[in-house]
Formats: sequence, structure tokens, C-alpha cells
Amino acid sequence: MSDDKQKFINLFLEKIESGSFVKATLGKKRGGDEQLKNIYVTPVNLKAGINLSFLYRYKTRDEVKNFSATEAAEVINSLVGVEFLSCHLFSTDRNVELSYSRKLKSKLHFSKASFQTVGSTDHNKKKNRFVSAENNQYLQLLGVVSSSGQISKKKEKKFRQIDKFIEIIDGIIRSSDLMGREKITVVDMGAGKGYLTFALFDYLKNTLKIEADIVGVEARQDVVDKCNKIAGQVGFAGLSFVKGYISDYEFESADLLIALHACDTATDDSIYKGVLAKSEVIVCAPCCHKEISPQISCENSNSELMGFGILKERQAAIVTDGLRALLLKSQGYKTNVFEFISSEHTAKNIMISAVKSKSPVDVDSINAEIESIKSLWGVKKHHLQSLLD
Repeated sequence: MSDDKQKFINLFLEKIESGSFVKATLGKKRGGDEQLKNIYVTPVNLKAGINLSFLYRYKTRDEVKNFSATEAAEVINSLVGVEFLSCHLFSTDRNVELSYSRKLKSKLHFSKASFQTVGSTDHNKKKNRFVSAENNQYLQLLGVVSSSGQISKKKEKKFRQIDKFIEIIDGIIRSSDLMGREKITVVDMGAGKGYLTFALFDYLKNTLKIEADIVGVEARQDVVDKCNKIAGQVGFAGLSFVKGYISDYEFESADLLIALHACDTATDDSIYKGVLAKSEVIVCAPCCHKEISPQISCENSNSELMGFGILKERQAAIVTDGLRALLLKSQGYKTNVFEFISSEHTAKNIMISAVKSKSPVDVDSINAEIESIKSLWGVKKHHLQSLLD
């Protein structure tokens, strides 16, 4: 066991024994079961005393196992640096992260405590969430929850989407240079009714303790007016909404650029503006893929396969988003494409994340790969590539 890991395990046991342990999160999956995405550890009060509840979050299910403090330490020891490259320990006095590079070089990082209290250890407590429904004024005003904190039946899928989005953003920010900054600027392209924009501002300011200056860009004036009114009612100074179209909205810089469900090439416009603004992080969830579909050629070995409209449409989406990820990579970003929420909640469930990388980029190799893919599928033009060129 490395010195960093031993110190981390000792701190983990120390926080449990002192009663200051809040939770731990294992992330940055690198091996093992591909269906397993994250593990969340929280204290739970059982008949045998305080145990540690491990929530194993798989792609399509959750699984819970309870361990004693010693057993929990052994489990973390066996997983961190092996199947997971990161483990965050949260306590009421400070946060500690044990992280590993791809070459398995360990590092400990200490930061200010995100939580002031431990919270309930009741075995029957409500499901741990990144977004709280209770006493949440902006979710009440947005019609997601009632004044008593009950989630509206019509908004249950929306609430799960909001919570999952914040969980993902939390992991992305913690893996980037944005973590530890006192203030960051954010532009949300196509903010819509502001559900995710409000949740992001709340999480940055009140959980991560990062001052945020967020602008939500939305084309509908009535929606902009409503969101600005709610931001004022809940006292979210630093959060504002402006009327505008993604292709027209100009800004000089943004640490974090978000574009969720921007239709067709509006996603490309958003990504391009994020690259121009030298954004540290770019996150988008594409919507519609109309540009590439009519370009896909049916004159090669895939002609019969692409003769089915639904398959051609899905292949167009794969090619479009795959090229977006590679184009971002060519601009010096570490990119990832993944399903951010189950398709039962929304069909628009693919997310592309891009975090500025300090590693050198082999642009020629990436561009050659891009051209090879375009040639294979008969693609003559990709809007993001045209913008970058």
C-alpha cells in the first residue's frame, strides 16, 4: 500500500471513529465490471451500531451492501487505485481526495469541508441525492416540488434528470482545474426553463463553496423574464438569464460552457464558442442530428444496413457525436461520451464532456482519424469542423 493510500485509509477510519464522517465517493472508473459506474459510502445506524452503507451504482440498477468500519476500509483499499482512480472523503472538518493518474501515481488533495453536519444515519433515511427537494425554494417556484418538499408526480423524471446532471457535473469539476477556484464563470447555451441552471448555481455556491457568475441564454423572452424573477426571489445574485440565440450570443470567456439539448448544429455552435472562449470544461447533451443523416452514403458495403431509416438515423447520431468528441480532442480536450441518464427518463440521454488537458495533442493523427471516419460514411461536411477550420 502506498503512503498516500495508507494516510487516506487512516483518515477514513479516524473520521468514522470521531463521528465527523459524512460520506465518501469512488469515481473515475478504470476497470472491472463495465456496468458499475460509481460507489457512494454513507454511515448508517443498524442494530449492531454504526456501519458503512456502500451504494453500488450500476448502469441500470443500484445495489447496497453494509460493512463495518474495518471491512469498509478494506473494500476501499482493494478498489481505489485498481478499479477506481479517485476517492473523495467528506467530513465536517475537511475534504480529502485520493487520486491516481493513469500511470497509477497517487496524490492526496485537501480542501475546505463541504458539509457542516453529518446528517441522519437512520437506516430508513431518504435516498442520498445531490439536489435536495426539501426546503428548495427555486424548485418550488419552478413547479418541481411542493412547499412540503414533495416531488410533483409530473416532474419526477425531471427531478431525476436534474439530480443526475449535478452528480455528473460534480465529478467533472472535481477532475478539472476548476476545483479549488474561488469563482468561476458559466454560460448555459439554451437554458430553457432553467431547471438545470438553477441547480448548478445552487450546487456551486452552497455545496462546493465556489462563487459563480452564470448566464443562461434562452430565445423565449417570457421564459427569460420568469427565470430572472425566480433568481431574484431566491436571492441568487450572480445568476441571470438573457434573451438570445446560440449562434448570435457573444461572450469573451467562460470557465464552464454548457449546452443541453441544443438542436442539431446549435450544439456545434455552442462547442465552438466554448473553444473560442478557452473554456476549461465543455459539457453538452446533443439533440437532433439532421446535418449528417442525408450525407451518409449507401453506396458502400453498408448499403443494405443503411437502407433502414431508423438505423441510418441512429448511425448519423453516432457519427455526428463521435466526430464532435474527436474535434474537441484535437483542440486539447480530454473527451468522453456517455449516457447520462436512462433512456426511460429522456431519449436525449447522450452527453459529451470535455476537460482541458495538459497532455500534448497529436493533432495530425486525430485529424487523420476524423477524415477516415468521414470517408467511411460519405460525410462531406461537419458544421463544427467547418467552424474550427
